[in-house]
Amino acid sequence: MEIVKEYIRIQVDVRDDEAKGNNIFISFRDRMDKYRIGDIKDRSALYRIPSETDDYAHAHEYVNEYGSGEDGIVFFEYKKKEILYENEDYDQAVAYIFNFHNIVDTYDDLAADDFCGQCCENSIWGIQESIIQSRNVLLPRSKFSAKKFARVDMGYAINDEIAAQLISCDFIEKDDLREIVTKNNSHVCYQISPQKKFKGFMANNGYKLEDRCSSCGTERYSAMGVEEPFYVTCDILKRISGIVRTEEFIGPLIEDGDPTAGSVILEPLYFADKNTYEMLYRIAPRMQFIPVFLKDD
Repeated sequence: MEIVKEYIRIQVDVRDDEAKGNNIFISFRDRMDKYRIGDIKDRSALYRIPSETDDYAHAHEYVNEYGSGEDGIVFFEYKKKEILYENEDYDQAVAYIFNFHNIVDTYDDLAADDFCGQCCENSIWGIQESIIQSRNVLLPRSKFSAKKFARVDMGYAINDEIAAQLISCDFIEKDDLREIVTKNNSHVCYQISPQKKFKGFMANNGYKLEDRCSSCGTERYSAMGVEEPFYVTCDILKRISGIVRTEEFIGPLIEDGDPTAGSVILEPLYFADKNTYEMLYRIAPRMQFIPVFLKDD
């Protein structure tokens, strides 16, 4: 883990329907799309840009000019140092976080928040309403047909072959998969949606607790300032079997109390244990994961 690169993460949120904000977003998106690592909701996106590039200098101009949100759009920026892992790091790791880079979007008239709902019947958040996935993701078959795996609007998708092998090896059960279908309810692929979950990873790795539902206790953490490498204790490692997810959720940055920010979409982190990772690497070696290491007592 000797090579460290600094990336800038920029979150773009269009706050209203004014044409100016939309036009600014389109202009930014057209140049920066190759750096996009996720869509948060309609007309909002997250980008990961190497700090030494001319593209970052261009993106930073947008942050300086439109960071206030006065033009119906707002840009958030924060730096993140990321490690370029070597093969031996993956060999030494004890668990692996799903981190597919290839993104497949839903239909043009849908967005991630169309697949979400409240965390409980009496959802009460202290700062900003947060929502979690409550419905199956919809995808046009043509966008996924030639792929084995992809990042989708909510979580990660795998094709039927990989899903079948995970089940046959007892790494997951059928209930750990959500079917992804077309608008006509025709099967496309599966979303990884493990029923098993564990708590403690985020607090142990520097994630900041930002908000909590006072009714059900669902927690929203922020990744701002968090740096790799990641570690787990022996106690947590015992709970990572097959494919599991964190009980805690991560949500994007927001401006506290901003009534135009809308609901915050929350997602967990998804983990594979070592045996599962090794099987996935054999059949899909281009899958991306972040290695997690054992913390010394």
